[in-house]
Amino acid sequence: MGCLILAGESIYLFAYDLRRDYTKPLLEALQIDNTSLGQLSSMFGILALLCYFPGGWVADRFSARKLLVFSLASTGALGLLLQSFPSFNGLLALYATMGVTSILTFWGALIKATRQWGGKQDQGKAFGILDGGRGLVSALVASTALFTFAQFENSIPGLRAVISLYIGACWLAAIMVWFGVPEEDERSPHAPPKDHRAGKTLREVVRMPAVWLQALIILTAYCAYWGTFDISGYAVDGYGKSEAEAAAVSTFTVWLRPGAAIIGGFLADRLSASRIVAGAFGLLVAAFVSFALVPPGQATGFMLWVNAAAAGLGAYALRGVYFAILEEANVPMRLTGTAVGVVSLIGYSPDVYVPPLSGYLIDTLQVTGHRIMFGGLAATSAVGMVAALMVSRYREPATNAAAEGT
Repeated sequence: MGCLILAGESIYLFAYDLRRDYTKPLLEALQIDNTSLGQLSSMFGILALLCYFPGGWVADRFSARKLLVFSLASTGALGLLLQSFPSFNGLLALYATMGVTSILTFWGALIKATRQWGGKQDQGKAFGILDGGRGLVSALVASTALFTFAQFENSIPGLRAVISLYIGACWLAAIMVWFGVPEEDERSPHAPPKDHRAGKTLREVVRMPAVWLQALIILTAYCAYWGTFDISGYAVDGYGKSEAEAAAVSTFTVWLRPGAAIIGGFLADRLSASRIVAGAFGLLVAAFVSFALVPPGQATGFMLWVNAAAAGLGAYALRGVYFAILEEANVPMRLTGTAVGVVSLIGYSPDVYVPPLSGYLIDTLQVTGHRIMFGGLAATSAVGMVAALMVSRYREPATNAAAEGT
């Protein structure tokens, strides 16, 4: 599990952490503006979205261990190309390729390996530890990268040093996965199937109502996750907080991630994943309704922190638990990759439309735009809560799932 945690966070350092933490140095080094940087992120996001479903099928055909190692090694090699600061067209090709290596041959394999680690009884614990551990790795790598960057007087050599750190993290994770993640036994019912017909596998998956409910759960949860990104902006625009105070609120919610994910995972094994998911959505509804209905001029700073805590706990608990529903819904292990591909294609689509929509509302309507967005997020979270409560009703019979697994 330690290998999977390091792998799950290291492979996304180039796509997300580099832009989040080093925007200005990145713009200077690449000689581009914010619009162009947004186009690079969009290129990555579009290719990633296109790869979720076929990546699930690939995960069901091939060894998770080999797929993870290939993805980490190749993404690290792409980091070497990024370190040379190529032309904009070269960057577009680079980010597109990175979208393929970090999703097509990685995401489904990561979820499948995690599910296998958790077994029948510990799915909540497995996914909770995965996401909570990823949160800790993210914080540790960010702190190490910041220390490394600060050692250089010029930002461009400092950025190259940070990229070198990210490359090393990818390759270290590849080595750890190779030696730490067991190869699947071909005689095991969970091994990659001999039948490679994608159509047959897909038909089995799409006939399961629980798979569609899980897709809806992840979609609404991911909308809520994007909503937590706006809390710091609302703290400035609505509550009149300084940039430093707003950053403190945002950082506080990020540090809730490890605890929320791990505790949520352990509770899911005791109470059921769908119940914990429903409860997490309940926290999100309460937080977003409060943000939407209570004018910031009438609210206190304490309410800002309470709502931020509730939103953070709810969003990160969901990230740590929602894939555990695969086991609760009795989705056969051999169909894990295809199921993950289907639900991820739908569930992570907010990457494409939520950021520009929220940006438009806020640019156009300012504080009112924030409140409208939070109201919409409250409604979508309520939909997710209903979907979670319906999971048990549309659960696949355990006997059938066991038979399909053989």
